[in-house]
Amino acid sequence: MAAAETINVSDDHGGSVAAYSQRWKGLAARGVNVRIVGKCQSACTVLLGYIPRSRICVTPAASFGFHLAHRTDMTAVLWMPMLPTSEAGSTRMAGLRHSSNG
Repeated sequence: MAAAETINVSDDHGGSVAAYSQRWKGLAARGVNVRIVGKCQSACTVLLGYIPRSRICVTPAASFGFHLAHRTDMTAVLWMPMLPTSEAGSTRMAGLRHSSNG
């Protein structure tokens, strides 16, 4: 049996939620593994809803940036970077594998 493909996520600042949802839904169907090795912000974080936790590896260099939904005039933007070691980050990331292998 061939090893599953691994996608590295790094320095991803997001974009269209619809586009990211479509991408991660397709990758999840293919059974890929995901390794978070840097920033995963905004729409990038939707991968957490599509990729099973058992297929996600979070390295010490990983960080997640969540914000409120915002309007096109940017009047409701709130960034909340989450490091896997922070209390809030640990709660949101419960069940994900942590790795020091980069």
